[in-house]
Amino acid sequence: MRLVQRTRAATSKPLVAITPSPTGLAQYAPKDWWPDFPFAAIRPHVDAVATMTYWSHRKGTVEADAYTASDVRLVREATRDSRLPVHVIGSPTTAADIRSMAKAVRSTGAAGGSRYDWATTPSGLRTPLRDLRR
Repeated sequence: MRLVQRTRAATSKPLVAITPSPTGLAQYAPKDWWPDFPFAAIRPHVDAVATMTYWSHRKGTVEADAYTASDVRLVREATRDSRLPVHVIGSPTTAADIRSMAKAVRSTGAAGGSRYDWATTPSGLRTPLRDLRR
């Protein structure tokens, strides 16, 4: 909280909070890892949230669209702002993952999506990433 407050006080430019995945925190993280991430408390200080929606790091079958939609919904619920711009930072490993993530970005009205990170993105995945632009 101190960091986001200091950053907001230092600039009038748009401020985006890069946050952990609320789905990941609720379903996959150890309960003592970050049990009460302050989504609601940071909301007055930021203009948007970019959530680290890294479903490919989860064990078992995790559907990219369901995980993405869950993160957008949970961020908005936790911040109590149904219109908050949410950008999804995904971990797509296949073109099908990117298409699935893009479907969820569109259906939730998310601000957009991207992949972490461009430098390690295989060239075959770069074309489908265009679907994430809004």
